[in-house]
Amino acid sequence: MSAPAVARLGVGSFLAVIALLHLLDLRDPRLHLVSEYALSRPWLLGAGFMALAVGGAGLSAALWRLTPTLRGRAGAACFGVLALAAVLLGLYATDHEGTVPATTPGGRIHDAAAGLLLLSLLLGHMLAWSALGPGAARRVLALLGIALVALLAPRTLAPSWIGVHQRLLLGTLILGLLVLAARLRRRADEAAAATPQLATVARGGR
Repeated sequence: MSAPAVARLGVGSFLAVIALLHLLDLRDPRLHLVSEYALSRPWLLGAGFMALAVGGAGLSAALWRLTPTLRGRAGAACFGVLALAAVLLGLYATDHEGTVPATTPGGRIHDAAAGLLLLSLLLGHMLAWSALGPGAARRVLALLGIALVALLAPRTLAPSWIGVHQRLLLGTLILGLLVLAARLRRRADEAAAATPQLATVARGGR
């Protein structure tokens, strides 16, 4: 399986787990963070984060191979950090509801990993899409613009809906990973198609 395909599988599995948790858990998603699903079903949310880690590792490998530039390699490093943060989130569940400070070492690790995940998502998108060319860079600017609107609009319309804020922001960025994986798959296909042509040119057209 190619690295972009691994990325799509991992990210898609994470989104499927989150959708399932919304159906199984009775918490109001408008008022509760995604991490709070670990308070009732830690194994299921943990499996979802592990799937996201696989997706991040796939994106990191694909970027490293297909965009051999400084920005591409830096983006690959960011998605490697994303994979590490997702593993930590899967291993260390939150210990509280809402935005109160964590009270246990595991809860503090979880909160730090959540911040690292968001930072690596933002930087990874910016670096990866800019490494794919000017047209791709415009797409990431649009993506980040949507993420910013998703973050700010609910804060203005419904400040207490912390769950909505988080889901719109992270949902936009994580869905963007599927778009990025598809773009990297196309680049891999283009590179594979060009290889025989280059070999023919090297042999003098024979």
